[in-house]
Amino acid sequence: MEVLFPLLKTVVEVVLKRLKKGSFLLVLTCGISLYACKEELENTVAQVGDVQLTHEQVLTRIPKPFLNKVNPEEKHRMVEKWVEDELLYQEAKNQKLDQDSAVKSRIQETERRLLIAELIERMYAKNAEISEGDIQNYYNTHVEAFQREQTEIRVRHILVEDRTALNTAMERLRNGESFDQIAREMSKDMSAENGGDLGVFTEDMVDASFWEACLSTKLATPTRATTRLGYHVFEVKDRFEAGSKRKLEDVRDEIKQRILSERRVIERAKFLNEIRTRIKTVVHLDMLK
Repeated sequence: MEVLFPLLKTVVEVVLKRLKKGSFLLVLTCGISLYACKEELENTVAQVGDVQLTHEQVLTRIPKPFLNKVNPEEKHRMVEKWVEDELLYQEAKNQKLDQDSAVKSRIQETERRLLIAELIERMYAKNAEISEGDIQNYYNTHVEAFQREQTEIRVRHILVEDRTALNTAMERLRNGESFDQIAREMSKDMSAENGGDLGVFTEDMVDASFWEACLSTKLATPTRATTRLGYHVFEVKDRFEAGSKRKLEDVRDEIKQRILSERRVIERAKFLNEIRTRIKTVVHLDMLK
């Protein structure tokens, strides 16, 4: 009995210690859970039913280039839109619209299109780099593609409403003021924000009288003209005759797009052929009759 008592005492002490340790772990676990819940709640921007919208999720809805340009009011509208959409979505689920056969079919078709688009986009992304050598080679081997079919002119202008403003603009130019600055301050045309630059255009794109004036004017010489749009001070920057070749820097973006388009046609065909070797395909065109 003397031996048994100390043994029982030791067992009891161990059990008590374990109980205390378990209680501590229970309390610790609860504390962590409560902290996590609190942190989650503090991070929640909106909640509809059991569904929460976090601040991080709001940010992911903003395209990266505009992330630092979206003001608080615009973010508020985004959250309000999410709440409205979530309310409607949950009500649609409550009415079991997702179980309707016609709706199911449309959902499946939408999912199908999205998956196909994502698959193709990922395939294209693997070979999207275009080197300077690729661009130069394409330019050199597709000479006819970059020859002008019509005469093209590049012009900048200042469009005003009356002769008084026209004379003011010309006087400021004679005094050495910048054409760009005068255009931004005086021109009523949308090109004003670009310093009056109209870019390159052909005869069919502008008023006939303006085109004739641009054809007969010396390069880099401010000139007056009157059209049905109003009074112009214009300056011809460049004139390109039909049949002349466009400069590489003027068609660089076009060449990139051409290379990507041609490359993707080939990649798609190869990809489909590779898939056909793994997935059995049977077509019965005679059934269409």
